[in-house]
Amino acid sequence: MEQKTTTEWESAIGYLPEGWEEKAREMGAMKRCRNIKTAEELFAILMDYIANEASMQLVSTAARLTMGVGLVKSAVFYRLTKSKDWLRWMAQEICVREGMKLPKPAFLGEKNVIIPDATDESVKGSSRTDWRLHYAIDLFNFLCRHLELTTGKGGALYGEMRPVRVVAMKKDISAIESAMRKMQRKSSKNQEKEASTETQKLNEYIIVVTSLDYTNEQILELYRQRWQIEQVFYRLKSLFGYDAVPCKNPETAQAWFYGKLLLGALCETMLKSESFSPEHDDWTLAVRTAFGPQPLV
Repeated sequence: MEQKTTTEWESAIGYLPEGWEEKAREMGAMKRCRNIKTAEELFAILMDYIANEASMQLVSTAARLTMGVGLVKSAVFYRLTKSKDWLRWMAQEICVREGMKLPKPAFLGEKNVIIPDATDESVKGSSRTDWRLHYAIDLFNFLCRHLELTTGKGGALYGEMRPVRVVAMKKDISAIESAMRKMQRKSSKNQEKEASTETQKLNEYIIVVTSLDYTNEQILELYRQRWQIEQVFYRLKSLFGYDAVPCKNPETAQAWFYGKLLLGALCETMLKSESFSPEHDDWTLAVRTAFGPQPLV
């Protein structure tokens, strides 16, 4: 495997927020570190696990061969768990710095918006859903409020049932025409029947079901904010394996979760910067090459 260059690594850590090394000690990530001497070493080990999707045993071996850091796999597990708050802080700081954090609408006042969702995953070689990750994000404070891994048999954990109302607003002409073209392409590509008159009519509207007592305009503003975060999770799933949770321990799963958010934020920042020019055709491979010690094969 090709080794990362000094330039790649220095470029990658150059995008981390100011004070990130001091925060590692302040937030407990470096507490009781016997063999890991610096925050940079710890960050490299964590990113090898998160970005390269290696097992903790492989991360342990790679750290010893490429960095001279002696860690057993249980020590990697412990360090990841203790780094949860540090990883979240770095991800949040990058998002705030780069303008990725969503602005909170004034009409919410002191209220927070918690977004629940769930994603399915299968173990290697399985054709069914083996695990389901349930998560809830505090949208405007960038906090994971709930994270739970269950078997694939149960439904998503959305809480108690409440009365709801339907909010429907008609799209503008350009949006209606765009929706019609998408339906036609989908029908043609999948050789399906043309959408019914009722379906075509429904596509002229934005329809949201809600239990919130806000105006239609405010409800749709919140919906647009939620949709942006959905796009973030889509990219995390498709590019970085966000939906393949490798651990069952809740504390470790949250650390892994924040590590994926940090990885995504770093990649977004790198892509916007002219100073980062990956040598590889696949930029995701370039990022993985930059992050973490690489095992020698």
